[in-house]
Amino acid sequence: MKRKLSQDELIELHHAETAHGEHVATLALRLFDALAGAGLVARSLRRLLEAACRLHDVGFGLDPVRHPYRSARIIMESGLDGFTARQRAIVAGTVILHSGDWVRAQYSRPISSGAVRRAVLKLGAILRVADGLDRGHIQDARIRAISIKGGCIRVRIVSDGYWRNAERANIKADLWRAVFPIGVRFESRRNPKVVHYRGVISRRDSALAAARRVLSFEYRLAMDAAGGAIAGSDPEALHDLRVALRRYREGLRFFKRVLVASNAESIRGRVGRFCRRLGNARDVQVGARLIERLALRSGRGRWEALVREQRRQMREMQKPLRRILQDRQFARLCSDMQRFVRAGIALLESKGRWPLFRAMASRRVWKGYRNLVRDAEPRKDWDASAFHEFRKKCKRVRYWAEFGSPVLGNRCVELAGKLKSVTSVLGDLHDLDVQMERKGLPGRLRRTMRRKRRKVRREFLALWKRAGEGAFRRSLQRALKGSGD
Repeated sequence: MKRKLSQDELIELHHAETAHGEHVATLALRLFDALAGAGLVARSLRRLLEAACRLHDVGFGLDPVRHPYRSARIIMESGLDGFTARQRAIVAGTVILHSGDWVRAQYSRPISSGAVRRAVLKLGAILRVADGLDRGHIQDARIRAISIKGGCIRVRIVSDGYWRNAERANIKADLWRAVFPIGVRFESRRNPKVVHYRGVISRRDSALAAARRVLSFEYRLAMDAAGGAIAGSDPEALHDLRVALRRYREGLRFFKRVLVASNAESIRGRVGRFCRRLGNARDVQVGARLIERLALRSGRGRWEALVREQRRQMREMQKPLRRILQDRQFARLCSDMQRFVRAGIALLESKGRWPLFRAMASRRVWKGYRNLVRDAEPRKDWDASAFHEFRKKCKRVRYWAEFGSPVLGNRCVELAGKLKSVTSVLGDLHDLDVQMERKGLPGRLRRTMRRKRRKVRREFLALWKRAGEGAFRRSLQRALKGSGD
């Protein structure tokens, strides 16, 4: 007779994303207890909900698209030690409902009629919203308070990392509203004072856990921005998409030593190539705004025809951009990025213990900054391409400093801020260089751009001097050494 497998054995066997499952279970049980206290769900089902939460993504590595059904199949076929056949069916049915179209999914095989079906629908409704509360897969959402008032449960959420968890939970509350006689509303406010990655990484994280959180976070931001770029509703969506993809790529580079036994390098190359495909569209967008801004300062009537032409190019750019973001190549890339984070890293986590992130981050940030200051000192004879290459090197170290900021202290935060100022000014310089290469620019506009470029270059040299000065380097080295111990 085949031996039944426990929850822990199933998670280990299929390399499930343990941290996500445990966090979803914590959130779901808080909601369950509130409903049980109001007499809306039987307390005997609590153990089944916890099992469903821990196992709801156990089939993701085998079939990401249909993983709710694959997870349910694994649960039914494994025997699930400690659960009766009826309880196993409730757990599997609950897992099926956690994602996708629940209206169709409710007629799946494990979800039979009668008491089993009623239990599955209620537990599925809870799991569904709890899964939405960890939309970013970084385990940052916390339930601060639950109150029942006016026929509705209000849930106050704190999310210091990914700020759209509550929004996603409200969307996934569709099954809840169909099952329970009481509504639910998730409320959250974004904290504008949170330093980048402060709510994503903690001092207790291992290097591999930090890699998973950073890459999960940037993947989710990229997918959010891609939707806005396709719709054309958000003028900043294309910029946000490119930034998230670049950060994902730099995350793979930054954590390459702990990701060495994986396909991280292959994915990094593909992300880089796709970012370059988006470059032309972004140049058109930036150029249009730059020319319009300069035209406004000099009097709109002077270059009105040029401004209209730039706007026309922006409108025409939307169609090829939409094709790029809706083609199979991008879909495959997104699928592989997600699979790497949710299954590939889970496989690496199962292979042993990993060093603390702060020790690795301290070495990587200092080495990157030291090499930047030593090998890339700006010179007077630099042309546009040299400045652009220097900007990319600065941006890389800036991202690394931002990755390490939550665990390396205020000096690292200061480094990230200094390099952000430098890269921002270099971005303005690059935009001017790109536009000045265009043919047909009015002579007066070209001269205006040249004057602007000289001013921006002086601003860059002043900012870089402050970022690379000796006193700051020494204080940064001491701070990083102390933080990494």
